[in-house]
Amino acid sequence: MDTKTTSHPTAMPRPYRDEELKTIVQYFLEWEADRPNAVFLRQPYGDTWKDYTWREVGEQARRLAAALRARGLQPGDKVGLVSKNCCHWVIADLALMFGGFVSTPFYPNLTAAQLRQVLELSDAKALFVGKLDEWSNMRGGVPEGIEMIRFPHYPGNAEVSEGLDWDELLAAHEPLDIDPP
Repeated sequence: MDTKTTSHPTAMPRPYRDEELKTIVQYFLEWEADRPNAVFLRQPYGDTWKDYTWREVGEQARRLAAALRARGLQPGDKVGLVSKNCCHWVIADLALMFGGFVSTPFYPNLTAAQLRQVLELSDAKALFVGKLDEWSNMRGGVPEGIEMIRFPHYPGNAEVSEGLDWDELLAAHEPLDIDPP
């Protein structure tokens, strides 16, 4: 295998060629095309699990990316994510990559003051609000003008009623065209 080194004297050889590097989006699109009906994500809901295939995840991510564009967001705009780990976090993050947005994830246990500070410093235009232990104490930290998109409710977690509904956004928008690799 060919390797490259940089001019820095302590640089380690790279075990790849630059033309072999791919983005996460390129890998996702390849795997989605190769195994559309295979399970990509599994999400527990209490005692049950829901499986999401590569095709389902790609479809949702494309629809969310189209929804964000339709709401006036432009490639390069920052979009916040505040949630514990869950499948919707992964899908939202993929949608941000598909749309050319900048994902700005935040810890799910921030105080309202901390959330306000990081939202203002990040210049976020929108915020995905997801699976959280506590939302009522955090909600006051979202500045006016930042559009919120709420994940579907996860039983046993805080109920988020503000913002645009995930499922309604998916239903209202056709998938964004993504060029295959």
